[in-house]
Amino acid sequence: MDSSNDRFARYLGAAFLMVFATSLASALLSGSALSGDISDVLARVSDNLALVRAGNVFQLLTSIGIIALAALLYTVLRDENPALALIGFGWWLAEGIMLAASALGTYGLLTVSVASTGAATSAPFGEALGRLFLGIEQNAFTIHMLFFCLGGLIWYGLMLQSRLVPKWMAMWGLVGVAMLLASMLVMAWDRGLDLGYFGIAAMVVYAPFEPVIGSWLLVRGAGYHATEPGQLTARPI
Repeated sequence: MDSSNDRFARYLGAAFLMVFATSLASALLSGSALSGDISDVLARVSDNLALVRAGNVFQLLTSIGIIALAALLYTVLRDENPALALIGFGWWLAEGIMLAASALGTYGLLTVSVASTGAATSAPFGEALGRLFLGIEQNAFTIHMLFFCLGGLIWYGLMLQSRLVPKWMAMWGLVGVAMLLASMLVMAWDRGLDLGYFGIAAMVVYAPFEPVIGSWLLVRGAGYHATEPGQLTARPI
């Protein structure tokens, strides 16, 4: 009993799962190498070139997935509130671009880490360049998370309004992304501040959300019947 909107909702679910999988792979492959003192970062990157390169490829795939996800969300939810849906699309488009910028910072670190092992590059000069590229990677990533949270508030609010997913699921997304937004605002103000248990709680609350909503949409489809994407009529969920 698939409708056009059911198919788009399943594509949406697949996109959620793709973004979750690629971002998780990127974090597992290269995340630990990109934290700490710049001399340690350059040493770890140099020792794990293949892993960091692979992690950066997954990060770029995540950037592409985010833009595709935003386009699908706009297609499915635009009739609920066209202006808000367009703003949400804009926030997540900016998110994808900033995540790609973060990946460029990592590519710079890869280049510096390799060059700094040669005799022609002095350690102070290599570390100065490393700090520049590490700053690009970290700050672009923080900004991408801010854009993600702002867009998430819009998308999950529209999901709650449209009943695309059950209310409890949309509320879960809203609460989780609001907690992440508070954490990211603190980090944008001062990266040195310790978020403590609140930062951990924000990640614990939101982290399972994307695989859950992605799996739900992929299996269940839309919470509505529709003849065309964006034209929804109520169906029990």
